[in-house]
Amino acid sequence: MDRHKDWAAVVCLVGGGQEIHRGEAGIDAWLAAVNSRFPDWRMHISSKLTDSEYAAGRALEAVRQQPGTCFDDCLHLAVSMRSFRAENVSAIVKALLDCERQQARETFHKLAADIP
Repeated sequence: MDRHKDWAAVVCLVGGGQEIHRGEAGIDAWLAAVNSRFPDWRMHISSKLTDSEYAAGRALEAVRQQPGTCFDDCLHLAVSMRSFRAENVSAIVKALLDCERQQARETFHKLAADIP
């Protein structure tokens, strides 16, 4: 986008848990690439990337130091586009993976209540 004389916008819809195969990079790779190659770009990022699901780690802290970075709750897509009809399924899997027993139990009860 640096080739454009005026301005340009890049919109990336990325999610957590995408790095399921050996050698695949996640959100941290996107952040690190923009931070190292295009430090003058302005980034508007979901403030929820601190969750363990996204594994943004050091890359997130590095972009936080850039003056052109803005974190905003409104940019977070809370429901996976793959499973928008099964929001509680994603929530219970995440709670189980994070070893959050009480949250998993509560979400299970919500999920069970939705089954006819």
